[in-house]
Amino acid sequence: MVKNISAIFTGLIAGMAAIFFGIMIITTLKPYPADIDIRSTTSMDSFVATFPETIYMVKLLTNIVATFCAGLLSSLVANKIKYQVGIISVTLLFAFMIYRDFRFDYSVLYIVLNIVLAILAGWAGIVTGSRRNIRA
Repeated sequence: MVKNISAIFTGLIAGMAAIFFGIMIITTLKPYPADIDIRSTTSMDSFVATFPETIYMVKLLTNIVATFCAGLLSSLVANKIKYQVGIISVTLLFAFMIYRDFRFDYSVLYIVLNIVLAILAGWAGIVTGSRRNIRA
């Protein structure tokens, strides 16, 4: 039980680390203007509207890597219920990604690609991590 809970946290930490690494890359490519209010949705929507395609590609790749890592590591660390632990970890990370992406006005193509590719990457991580049998 404790190992499965720690597996969920391990997957979440790995996924969040990948997301924060992607945020660091994005803020390097397009820094926030000095006069922007981050809490205001109208000013953030106008800022998001100026994003080039490279920002969207970095966000997509970050979310793909994050869900894959969350599924892989949580399935590797878990005891016997590897699929269930991996699904819980990927679902929690995916809920955070959905919240983050639906807060502002991103393009529909980006949102659809993000959802589909993140689910596929998370499932690939779960399957890859669950197939490995480590004898203790």
